[in-house]
Amino acid sequence: MPYGKIDCFDLSSRKWTKYVNRVKQFIALNEIKDSLHVATLITVVGEPTYDLMCDLCAPNKPETKTFTELVSIVEQHLEPRRSDIAERHIFRLRRQKAGEELSLYLQTLKHLASTCNFAEKLEENLRDQFVSGLAGDEMRSRLFAEKDLDYKRAVELALALEAAERHAETSGSASAQGAASALVGAPEPPVHRIGGGGGASAAHQARGSNQKCWRCGRQHPPDNCRYRRYNCDECGVRGHLKAMCKSARSSGDSAGDRSVGKSQRRNQFYIEMDSESEDSDFFNIVVDGEDDKPYVVPILVNNVPIDFEVDTGSKISAINERDYQIYFRNCQLSQCNLRFKGYTGGKILPIGFLNTTVCYSGAGEKREARDLPLYVIREGGPPLLGRSWLRHLKLKNIEIQMNNIGCDMSCNSLHVATLITVVGEPTYDLMCDLCAPNKPETKTFTELVSIVEQHLEPRRSDIAERHIFRLRRQKAGEELSLYLQTLKHLASTCCRNPISGDVIMGL
Repeated sequence: MPYGKIDCFDLSSRKWTKYVNRVKQFIALNEIKDSLHVATLITVVGEPTYDLMCDLCAPNKPETKTFTELVSIVEQHLEPRRSDIAERHIFRLRRQKAGEELSLYLQTLKHLASTCNFAEKLEENLRDQFVSGLAGDEMRSRLFAEKDLDYKRAVELALALEAAERHAETSGSASAQGAASALVGAPEPPVHRIGGGGGASAAHQARGSNQKCWRCGRQHPPDNCRYRRYNCDECGVRGHLKAMCKSARSSGDSAGDRSVGKSQRRNQFYIEMDSESEDSDFFNIVVDGEDDKPYVVPILVNNVPIDFEVDTGSKISAINERDYQIYFRNCQLSQCNLRFKGYTGGKILPIGFLNTTVCYSGAGEKREARDLPLYVIREGGPPLLGRSWLRHLKLKNIEIQMNNIGCDMSCNSLHVATLITVVGEPTYDLMCDLCAPNKPETKTFTELVSIVEQHLEPRRSDIAERHIFRLRRQKAGEELSLYLQTLKHLASTCCRNPISGDVIMGL
């Protein structure tokens, strides 16, 4: 089973060179022999591109050409050599559009500069055009006033000014909304409606609002009850509270039935126990080498190779949110109502989980299991391999090669190939623009991830982030758990943890 996936080439995009670079990474990742490179290229490009190859190579067949020859023939047709003067003219005409974010404007400039042949003067030309093409006069004047302004400093300063403007607008709108909500909260004079057109509907709504909920006993429709997903502490059935439980009011309930309900109540927020007893989980870990590094096992998850740390103390297998965005962003997460506890007793709330196909190859054998849940944890650590996966893969003897495993992913060039293969064409185009005039393949894994991260998640001012954090208040009808979750999310960009005073002030 090959690692990664390459989509068919889109002739309308005419981005042949970038597509070939991804194919080369796919070939390197799967260690395809040189004699099969042409066959691989013909197989993945799709029927329209193969028809074009046949026309360009006539009267010969594409299969008679070498990989380099075939790539060159298509390249000359789709990407003919263009005039540097014309390309630089288009580059000079590019200006920031009204409402366009600086990151997108800078990405477009880098894309246009890639065909201008600026060579060693690339950053100088990017700086000049970036500053002169800014839409805001104040920002441009601020950059003009800087002495010895290089390209990197110009971008950092412009992004900081943009973030400050955005935060100022956000805080202003938040203050305005607060004033408006205060006005809305003021008592209004009664309005007497004349006419019978909406009388029946109004009466129906009134009856619905006064309806007693059979889930919790309060006055609201049962379908809108916040406890509709709760499990009863008495009978264990989902959908109502113990106070409204019919089993509790029934005189025929036995002590044994109540004990079953309590058992279900005790485990309602945790993973259901497997049919196999966990008391029989004994794993033999054989370590080749002497090192204090984590015990890492390579696992193939949905055809994506990932190094997992073996954690027999954890029942589940999990990855952090960043790894999910890198490898599985196209896979939809399923909702998860489970709660986990860490070593110190702190609660861990997963974002969700995805069902995966897992494959392990080691010690001369290959094992595969399907529909295994992989949980996604916000701000989590490295990928963890828990007991549940070990049991389904039937891994009783685990061999760890400490001499061949490194925790620094930048040391392995195959990780770059894996990343380029799985991110898709739009993200790879972005990588090419951000790494220009170099290629993404020349970067280490850590460098490549950092370059994209700085573009998509630029560093913002702590003062502005804390200001937004302080303005957050609990909305009318908002549950405390959702309010606290939002506070924690805002606090994650403030370089500190939320303190109790901030939570209480916003109630």
